[in-house]
Amino acid sequence: AILKKDVESLQALRALDGAMLSDATVNVLLGSQRNVKHFEVVLREFHPSIDNVWNWKKSLHWSFPQSDRETLNWLWHTLRRPSSPDIMPEELWLRVFSYVGRSWWVHDGEGTTCRETSSRVVT
Repeated sequence: AILKKDVESLQALRALDGAMLSDATVNVLLGSQRNVKHFEVVLREFHPSIDNVWNWKKSLHWSFPQSDRETLNWLWHTLRRPSSPDIMPEELWLRVFSYVGRSWWVHDGEGTTCRETSSRVVT
């Protein structure tokens, strides 16, 4: 749906909580400039009020690769467990997470993170 820029299908999948990206899908999406552009077009159409669709926001969580979602979820739940001291309010943690770029914790199978690969592609 993303490569075909089929926003309606993507919206239907989102309504069913079925639009989640795997690490392998992200490797394909960030593998070429054309795919990156298609991905950006779909995200901007899906979330028109968000200026930067490449950094994490709560409403974009579904569109981040599985490794990123799992790591962010782990961090969030670790920081919020009852035995953890309140280091910062939730709003500040969400602000810190907003600096996380797409594919920070995804590997391409060759030991390179997609973040390193995508920074070369998206320039």
